[in-house]
Parts: sequence; structure tokens; C-alpha cells
Amino acid sequence: MLQKKFKVEQINEFTIEQANVFNNGKFVLFALFGLTYRIINGDVDINTLKMDTSLIEDDDFVYGSFISNYKGDDIEQKLKDLIKFFVDILEEEYSSQYDKNKVTSVSNFFKTDKKYIMDIIKVTVNKLSRTGNYNELIEYGEIFKRT
Repeated sequence: MLQKKFKVEQINEFTIEQANVFNNGKFVLFALFGLTYRIINGDVDINTLKMDTSLIEDDDFVYGSFISNYKGDDIEQKLKDLIKFFVDILEEEYSSQYDKNKVTSVSNFFKTDKKYIMDIIKVTVNKLSRTGNYNELIEYGEIFKRT
């Protein structure tokens, strides 16, 4: 439902580059929701993860319920804001890598697990280590809080 809404409102919600990232990066967005879940619930610490991303690479973490514990009436807005938050980070990193000739297209940027672990997670965690970004994540990501 939200994807359809974004497609309809894409012109207002995203730049052309961001729309391309959103359309090609859905699996990565879901992976970042998983990262958000773990951060929100204290299962992983940003500073520790910043030093060693392998903490989330090789474990067999079992997720609890997503979103079902959230009681607010603004869940759609929080999810929308979280998606835009991550699309901004991803588009900025894609543009940086494209300018450095490390990738040739958005779909190429999202192609491998190695790219996700080595580039996307590292950049995202570095950005989240800034207080303002971290606070935004906590605000939007509260929908993932376990009870």
C-alpha cells in the first residue's frame, strides 16, 4: 500500500535520483529496517557497530514482531519518514560512488551483499553516529520497538 502511495506521490516526495534509489533499493530498505529494529531495541550499539560491522553479518539473530507493538496512530507517517530518511542516505552514497566511478547505475549499486555490508552499512552507521541523525532514527524507528 505504501509503495503504491509513494509511486503516486513520487514527484512530490523524491527527486528523480531518489525515486530511482527507492525503486531499485527495496530489499536494502528492508535490510535497513532490520538494522533499525536492532538499534531501537538495544540489540546492537551504533558505536560498536561502527568499529565492527561483522557483528550483524554472520549472526543468526531472530527478529520479534515488527510494528505490531506500536500503538500510535501515525504509523504510516513514521514509516514514510523512515523510508525518506534512508533513501536520502542511500542516494547520497550512490551519487558519491557514481562520481568516483565505483558504480555505473543504481541497480549496480544495490547488486551484491558485499556492497551492502562494505559500503551501505558502513556509511549508514557512520551517519547514524551523528546525534541529529541518530535522534531522527529513534523518532521514526520507534514503530519497531519491542514491548
